[in-house]
Amino acid sequence: MGIAVFLLVFSLRTFVAEPFRIPSHSMNPTLKVGDHIIVSKLGYGNYDFFGFNVANTQRIRSIRRGDVMVFTYPRDPKLDFIKRVVGLPGENIRYENKRVLVNDIEIQQVQKSNSITDSIDNTSSDNTYNRHFELVDERRYEISLTEHNYSQQDVSVTVPAGHYFVLGDNRDNSNDSRYWGFVPEENFIGKLVHILR
Repeated sequence: MGIAVFLLVFSLRTFVAEPFRIPSHSMNPTLKVGDHIIVSKLGYGNYDFFGFNVANTQRIRSIRRGDVMVFTYPRDPKLDFIKRVVGLPGENIRYENKRVLVNDIEIQQVQKSNSITDSIDNTSSDNTYNRHFELVDERRYEISLTEHNYSQQDVSVTVPAGHYFVLGDNRDNSNDSRYWGFVPEENFIGKLVHILR
């Protein structure tokens, strides 16, 4: 019975879905520090069990713009990151003045509400944030933008074949593709499917 339960847990966690805990503010307001999430792994080809590689197969699931994905950090494979996919292979991505342009077409932003003051980045209490929705392929998601340029990084890049450009939803407080480059497709672990709060 014990072996059967272990094999079931092993199979589900390795190949189907895995829980993760959010450690930083980089995906705020979508994900908050301490949130527990479920990530669907089936079909992404990167199968680990508690940090031990079990199998790598060809990815059969598509990755779309706007997907929130967990992946191994390209500069340190011992770390798992979670970010939103913004740029697909072959696309030109520009991030300028807190706006994203894909092949010279701007991703639409709609301000959600008036500015608010809070401590999303957990470093001070005097940051003023504007909350917006970005509209992508008939989907929308919320992002946070500060009125200050604490960590703004403007870039213009072409995404190589087999790679993706990712951003955190807390745009001015996220360590993402603007700073360290692209995510190889083989680094993707899975897609966010559920948030437990």
